[in-house]
Amino acid sequence: TDDGTAYQGSVTSPALAPYGFPVRHSVKTVHLQAAVASGVSMQISAVPDYGADTAKTDTVSLTASGSETRVQKKADGLVGLQDVGVVQFTVGDSAAVSNAWTLDALIVVAERQEAH
Repeated sequence: TDDGTAYQGSVTSPALAPYGFPVRHSVKTVHLQAAVASGVSMQISAVPDYGADTAKTDTVSLTASGSETRVQKKADGLVGLQDVGVVQFTVGDSAAVSNAWTLDALIVVAERQEAH
C-alpha cells in the first residue's frame, strides 16, 4: 500500500537481446527468485520485440512449500517465445492489492536461433 491505498506495483526490465542485436533467439526458461510471501502471487509478462508479437503472461505463487525464506519458481507460461530480437519482462501485481513482495532475480535462459 501507499499511504493506506492499494496499488499495482511492478518493475519492467530494459529490452534484452542476449546475443546482441539483431540476432534472433528463443526463450527456453524463465525463473523468478523472491522472498517468501504467503498467499501472494506475482504476474510475469514477456513482451517480444516492443509489442510486435503477442505478449505471454504467467503467474507464480510466493508461498513457501516448507520453511524456506526464498522461493524459486519457473514461469512455464513464458516458455516458447520464438524468433525474438529483444524481449522485455514485467514482474509485479496483477491488480491493485495490499501485498508486499521482494524480487531478488529474474533468470532468463535464451537460445540463439540460426539465421534465416
